[in-house]
Amino acid sequence: MARVRTQVEELADNRVRLQVEVPVDHVKHAVEHASSDLAASTKIPGFRKGKVPQKVLEARIGRDRIFTEAVESHISGWFWNAAEDASVRPVSQPELNYDLPSSEDEPFSFTAEFAVQAPPEVAEWAGLEVPAVLQSGDHARIARWQRDQALRRTAERRPELLASLWPDLSPSDLAALRDAGFDSPPGAVAP
Repeated sequence: MARVRTQVEELADNRVRLQVEVPVDHVKHAVEHASSDLAASTKIPGFRKGKVPQKVLEARIGRDRIFTEAVESHISGWFWNAAEDASVRPVSQPELNYDLPSSEDEPFSFTAEFAVQAPPEVAEWAGLEVPAVLQSGDHARIARWQRDQALRRTAERRPELLASLWPDLSPSDLAALRDAGFDSPPGAVAP
């Protein structure tokens, strides 16, 4: 099956409008699926459920009903395929605008407007310094530095977590905590 064709228009306030064209083979599949579903659920004298010929079904319930069912049952999938192809991340339900197709032999087009995830604001990084240990390439030293930083942050932010682990910490962990100003278990009363 061919892919849906999508055009993206960026709107104000982190909103996007997708203009989507669904290929003929998708429309035919949707109409066949809708006809099958409606034939299975519609009672027509002289026919068993699900065995109603397409022309009889159209005469009985109308092409608009079949096309409405086809679009409503497939438009969500078409929308999500278009959003993925356009690399947009919807954060709200789309507002869909369309006219029912008049034939299953023509492409179907619709528009969808929705809010998207706002792009992140990039912090000013030019003045930041990277610690020398991280530039060293020495993986053992980098791992030790990361562990020391994690212990220091835990002692500052959640001392009760570190207090219960204090007896089991390694000598290098205790040295790192002493260097950071923690000579005894955080929260403990100094003698």
